Amino acid sequence: MDMIMSATMFRAKIESFVEAYEDFIGIKAVKEAQAGVMKWEEKLSAAQLARREKQMEIKSLQSRLKEIHTELDRTSRGEDRYLHLLTEEHALIKKERGLLEQFEVLEADERESFHQLSNRFM
Repeated sequence: MDMIMSATMFRAKIESFVEAYEDFIGIKAVKEAQAGVMKWEEKLSAAQLARREKQMEIKSLQSRLKEIHTELDRTSRGEDRYLHLLTEEHALIKKERGLLEQFEVLEADERESFHQLSNRFM
């Protein structure tokens, strides 16, 4: 039991010495900086992914709007289908506004993450 206690104390002293040495030569600061960079790299990657996904959603919606406009051009105003297409167009335009607002927020998040990451290298 005494030997285990002595080994534990020896290990604690060694770890304390290594920590003090790393602090003295600056490795501790380098590790902390590296952890900060990795954190912001992950945030930037997540922000880019979210922005790309929202961008694809907007493109898809805009593609459908183009299809509706083409169909509206070919449909007579007297047909029931015309009213259905107008209603769908209106709903998609409202949805597009919301998506564009979300996209702007995601772009701002991406810029902030990039800014924070680039500041870590200075």
